[in-house]
Amino acid sequence: MQGSRFTWERGKGSDAWIREKLDSAFGSTEWCNRFAQYSVINLIASYSDHSPVLVVLGGRVRKKHKRRFRFDRAWVKESEFGELVSNVWVLNQGVDLSNRLRLYCIAMEEWGKNFKARFVRKIENCKKVMAETRDCSDPVSVAGYLKARQSLNLLLEQEETYWYQRAKAFWLKEGDLNSKFFHASVKARRQINQISCLENEEGAEVSDQYGLGSVVRSYFEKVYQTSERIDFDAISFLPVKISANMNADLTQNFTFEEFTVAINQMHPGKSPGPDGLNSGFFQQYWKLIGKDILTACAGWLAMGEFPPQLNNTIVTLIPKCEKPRRMLDLRLISLCNVLYKLIAKVLANRLKLILPEVITENQSAFVPGRSLIDNVQVAFELLHYMKRKNRGVKGEVALKIDISKAYDRVDWNFLREVMRRMGFCEQWVSWMMLCVSTVSYSFAVNSEIVGPVKPGRGLRQGDPLSPYLFLLCAEVLSQMINKAEIEGKIMGCRICAGAPSITHLLFADDSFLFFKATEEEGNSMKELLSEYERILGQAVNLNKSGIFFSSNVKMEQRMAISNILQIQAPLDTGRYLGLPSLIGRSKRVIFGFLKDRLSKRLSNWTFRYLSNAGKEVLLKSVAQALPTFCMSTFLLPKTTCDELHKMMNSFWWGTKEDGSKRIHWFDWQRLCEKKEGTA
Repeated sequence: MQGSRFTWERGKGSDAWIREKLDSAFGSTEWCNRFAQYSVINLIASYSDHSPVLVVLGGRVRKKHKRRFRFDRAWVKESEFGELVSNVWVLNQGVDLSNRLRLYCIAMEEWGKNFKARFVRKIENCKKVMAETRDCSDPVSVAGYLKARQSLNLLLEQEETYWYQRAKAFWLKEGDLNSKFFHASVKARRQINQISCLENEEGAEVSDQYGLGSVVRSYFEKVYQTSERIDFDAISFLPVKISANMNADLTQNFTFEEFTVAINQMHPGKSPGPDGLNSGFFQQYWKLIGKDILTACAGWLAMGEFPPQLNNTIVTLIPKCEKPRRMLDLRLISLCNVLYKLIAKVLANRLKLILPEVITENQSAFVPGRSLIDNVQVAFELLHYMKRKNRGVKGEVALKIDISKAYDRVDWNFLREVMRRMGFCEQWVSWMMLCVSTVSYSFAVNSEIVGPVKPGRGLRQGDPLSPYLFLLCAEVLSQMINKAEIEGKIMGCRICAGAPSITHLLFADDSFLFFKATEEEGNSMKELLSEYERILGQAVNLNKSGIFFSSNVKMEQRMAISNILQIQAPLDTGRYLGLPSLIGRSKRVIFGFLKDRLSKRLSNWTFRYLSNAGKEVLLKSVAQALPTFCMSTFLLPKTTCDELHKMMNSFWWGTKEDGSKRIHWFDWQRLCEKKEGTA
């Protein structure tokens, strides 16, 4: 609902001022599907204490803008399109790669301008021929009927590709062919991703398209501002971990096999970057264009310069909640050009091979050979020990910190200096900084492009290199904690005499810190985090951070340490890596979030259009996978498992039009039997 959140109020301005949302607009699934661009507006009433609610069928009124070119995977099933691609590539042999791809886009956009209309006509013609010849028995008519049916099946498969690409239902590999589900998913995605209102810096709500664009642009111009001068002496303690052999492996000549592996690692249906080409295009015609791409990309890295627009990026804003009001309620996904992403992927594949030698074992994110489960199991073992520790003079403290906008605040000068201190050669450092510092952002706000914004810091969500470069920055915090432990400023948590002392567990921007429950160590941890924030430009999000004390820590000590760290929220109110931070007596209540998560997925109205085959795929690939991560660490109560089974069972059999349950012809145990003897 656009406008105020409340539709009824009484006693405005008095101490008994009450406001509620009592009035709503209701629509059936069919109605919402028919008027997919509807919007609900909360109007102003002059006399009544109830606000009128207006439903606008046409949705938000926006100024017309030119639609961005996007490669359509359904085109490759047309024989004439393959000829077009080959002809354009051969005719422009002397043109540099970036311009050849630009000419490709122009030719494909012109060719595909009326593709959908031609496509619909072909389907209608096939159905017409089949209707005219279905009852005829002469050989010519029979041959015409069979040919038309074959063409219709190919066209329907092509239409499925068209809608599948737009629905983004990547979990659905098989089961539904060109169903209403894809159509409903496309409309639902567009509706969910609509941003109707945002708060500006003054706290005022803005709902018009121009105002929304201004809020987004001003916010990111502030976020990506270059930070103050970095004190490089503060990281002089970093050890050199990169050997000459490692540098030689990182900077060796590029091969065609490397680029082939990198392009095949990309999902063919992901959204394209500013040039409109997705990885499916490059994968389809890799044999034709692959070697030219290798030559061009290797040449750009050798010169240390990218062509203009190669590193341009469109940032899509995905709502984290149902009705986003603040910029913090939006998740940022960067859509890079595939050509740049290919270069970054090749470099990332080289970098991740040496990460186990560079990153300390306290970090487990994105490092080959290490698992997220390692962090979870160690963290919960320590918390369980602290919870049961009710004796002893010294207690322990567990501090879970969350870094606010961790990727966006990484300082480029800091990143460059960290790589140099670790021993990376200048050629590799220059490649990394070329990928990071030549970026230009534009922001998609309700399908309209706002920007560009030239950043002075930050890493992109969606860049293959970003996770690994952030690990190098987080390694500074890990080494700072290790240095403080060696100097005796911080002592970690040890669950028994022979166990190792654990001071920290890092997983990207979600971290656990452990130290003794004394004011001295509390001050040391506070100074350490402040120093890390200062040199890296990061900021600890106190609202998402939590603190936990072992049972033998007195209340006076708890209050003193909490005040020093300025964190008052108890740890049991938050999550760590998607799991509850602490497990209480009632496991059924603790793991109730699994039911809520599953119910949210299964109650999505778009799933009503799934066939039985589609439901089976959804239950196997999504519903049954939801509790798997939790079950890898915890033993779920039998009652929770039974409730999850009941929800899946009800979804499988469905409900009638009046909302009553359908007959369950088989019990759940029989439905879930193993398929013995299948290949």
